[in-house]
Amino acid sequence: MEEINAYPWLLWLHIATAIVFFFVHGAAMAIAFRLPQEGTVAGMRALLNITGVTLPFLFGSYLLLQAFGIMLTFMATWWQQAWPWLSFILLNGMTFWMTWYA
Repeated sequence: MEEINAYPWLLWLHIATAIVFFFVHGAAMAIAFRLPQEGTVAGMRALLNITGVTLPFLFGSYLLLQAFGIMLTFMATWWQQAWPWLSFILLNGMTFWMTWYA
């Protein structure tokens, strides 16, 4: 039997989850900027309902993005280099800062 190389599949999944994360994060930010301008309670509820739908995708893609990135780091033996860990620290640092700031 032929051995299947999982690296290209994980790389594709890493890129796909990054795209999902950026799109869902953009939708959440658009709602956050629109919410203070909404004048009606019904409009605010509608915007917050959209946020409730997008949050599971945001958190899921965030966790998968990190998981696939860490797997790829060890599969490609990049764990000895600084840039994968720097990207991991920057992503988590920005996440903690944005959560604290919000």
